[in-house]
Amino acid sequence: MTTVKDNSESRSATRVALLFLLVLTIFKIGYGARLGLAEDEAYYWQWSRHLDLSYYDQGPGIAYLIRFGTLLAGDTPLGIRLGGILLSAAVGWLTFLTARRWFGEQIALWSLGLVSVAPLFAVGSVLATYDTPQMFFWAAALYAFTRTVQENRSGGWYLVGALVGLGALCKMTMFLFAPCALLFLLLAPHQRRWLATPHPYLGFLIALALYTPVLLWNAQHDWLGFRHTFTLGNRTRDAKPLQWVGDYLGGQALALSPLLFLAEIGALAWLLRRRSSRSEGPGEEAAHFAGAFSAPILLFCLVVSLRSKLEINWPVAAHVTGLIAVAAWFVTIRQRSGIGRRAGIAVSVVIAFLMTLVAFFPALLPAAGLRVTSDQAQKLNQTYGWPQIAARVQAARETLAREGKPVFISGINYRVNSVLAFYVPGQPRTQNLFLGSRRNQYWFWTRPQTLVGQNAVLVLDSIDPEALALARRFFASVEEQPPMIVTRPGFSGPARLWHLYLCRDFKGYDPERHTDGY
Repeated sequence: MTTVKDNSESRSATRVALLFLLVLTIFKIGYGARLGLAEDEAYYWQWSRHLDLSYYDQGPGIAYLIRFGTLLAGDTPLGIRLGGILLSAAVGWLTFLTARRWFGEQIALWSLGLVSVAPLFAVGSVLATYDTPQMFFWAAALYAFTRTVQENRSGGWYLVGALVGLGALCKMTMFLFAPCALLFLLLAPHQRRWLATPHPYLGFLIALALYTPVLLWNAQHDWLGFRHTFTLGNRTRDAKPLQWVGDYLGGQALALSPLLFLAEIGALAWLLRRRSSRSEGPGEEAAHFAGAFSAPILLFCLVVSLRSKLEINWPVAAHVTGLIAVAAWFVTIRQRSGIGRRAGIAVSVVIAFLMTLVAFFPALLPAAGLRVTSDQAQKLNQTYGWPQIAARVQAARETLAREGKPVFISGINYRVNSVLAFYVPGQPRTQNLFLGSRRNQYWFWTRPQTLVGQNAVLVLDSIDPEALALARRFFASVEEQPPMIVTRPGFSGPARLWHLYLCRDFKGYDPERHTDGY
C-alpha cells in the first residue's frame, strides 16, 4: 500500500490532474452541446419526462440525472448530457485519488490518462446513458472502500454500502461490488478481520434498502423489469457455438482498444504475481485490490457469454481497476525495460487515442482517404441525421392533420419513438405500437384505447413485413411514402434509411397478443 504524502510531488500531481480534467470537461461540454442524440439518450430523456421509482430497463438514476441537467440547460442535447459530463469528470478524479492511495502519484496520473483515452470511457463520458451515473458511484465506492480498509474506518462500510445502493438505482450490476469486496477481504490477510465484524454486512443491508424503489416498482408492474433483465442474460437463439464469447472479447477490445485490452489482461496477471516487497513492484494488497475488482467481473461476463449475447458496456466497471493495473504495469516497464517495450506502450496508447478521436470525429476517416460505407460506420453515425428525419415526419403529420382528425406519431420500438419525441417540433408525446416487437418502457405509457379513431404517422427504422401486415389490420388504410434517406458526406450509402407510412382511422388492438417477449 502506498501512502499519500503532503509534499511538492503530490501537490504537483494534483494540479496536473485537475487542470487536465478541467480542459477535458470544457471540451466535452462544447462537444456534447453540438452532437446529435444517440437513440438510447433520447429514450432516457423520455424517462426523465415521466419520473418514476424505476423503469422497464433499469433503475431511475439516469432519469433523475437528465432531469437535473434539463432544469439547468433545457430540453437540449447539452441539458440531457450535462449531469453525466460532470459526473464523468468526478470519475476521473476519483480514479486518480484511488490509484494514488494504492500505487502512488505517477501511476495515478497514468490511470487518469488511460480512463480518459480508452474509447468506452471517453465516448461514454459524453453520452447520457445509465452507465455514467453508475460509474460515478462505482468509482466513489472504490475510493470509500480504499479509505475504509487503509485507515481502519469502521464507519466507512456504511458509506460504501450507501454508494453501492445508489449505484444500483442506476444499474443493477453495481451489486457486483459486493462479491469483489468480499474477494479482496479474503485475499488480503490483514483485512480478513473485517469479516468477523458486523460492519460490511450492515453496509450491504444499506445498499439493499436503497434499492427498495426498484423492488417496489417491479412488484407493482408484474416484475417486468426483472423479467427483462433475465431475458437479456438468456439470448441464445440462432447462435453458433462460442459466437457470443467471440463477440464479448471482440467488444471489449473495441471498448478499450485491442492493445489496451490485452494489456489489461496481462497487467492483472502481472500484478497477481507481485510480491509484497515495494522494490519488486506494487504491494501485495494493491495487487489484490486491482485484481479483486476487475477479474471477477470479466470472468463472470465471460461465463454469461457462453450462453447469451452481452452488450459491450456490461463489464465497464471492471475496467476502472483494470486500467489502474495497466498504468502500474506501464510505469514499471518504462522504468526498467528497454526501448522496445516502451515503444509498445506508446503504440497502445496512441491506438486507443486514435480510436477515440475517430469516435468523436468520424469525418476524419474519409478525410484521411479511407473509403468507408455507412453500414461499416453505423455506430459512428448513430447521432447523425435526425433533423432531416424529423422534418419529413412533421410534414407527414401536417398532411394528416389537414384531414380534421387527431394525429399521433408512432414507431414499433423505443428507438424510433424517443428520437422523434425529441426532434419533431414541439417534442410531442409519441406512441409505441407493439406490432411484433418486444416490450419496452412505452408499454406503460401508451394507451391504445385512447387512440381509436385517430390517424397516425407510422415510422419504421427498417422494413418489417410483420409489422406492416399488422398495421394494415389495425388501421382502415396504410399509405406508404417515399423512404426517408439521409446521407453523410464522405460515407458511401445511406447513413439513415427509414420508412414512413400515413395510417388512417386506428381501430385499436390488444398489445398483449402482438408483443415478442421481454
